[in-house]
Amino acid sequence: MLNQNFPVIYNNKFFMVDPICLSSSSRKFHDLIQPFLNENINIGKMNLQINCDKFSDRDVENFLKLCQNLPTDVQNSEVKNICEIAKLFQADQIYNTGINFVHSNIDPNFYVS
Repeated sequence: MLNQNFPVIYNNKFFMVDPICLSSSSRKFHDLIQPFLNENINIGKMNLQINCDKFSDRDVENFLKLCQNLPTDVQNSEVKNICEIAKLFQADQIYNTGINFVHSNIDPNFYVS
């Protein structure tokens, strides 16, 4: 059972996520949240705000669903963006799955720096 009590804010839209799932999927989120967990600080009053506007709300929502192993409806045309978000969050498993799909089915030369 997920405990989706942590807000992630993107383009003024709130996505509630399970911080444990997000921490397990994303090294970046894990590194950001770990000092607070080590100090037993209540993360219930915190949130994560993504300060870029390169992606659609749908891209971010689907990425966060993937981090929580929830069903998504990612379209082939959106996988490149999911890869870029995964790279930003250092979500290696999601990135590797996405990049393999892109290379096999869409663009063998696609690369995320």
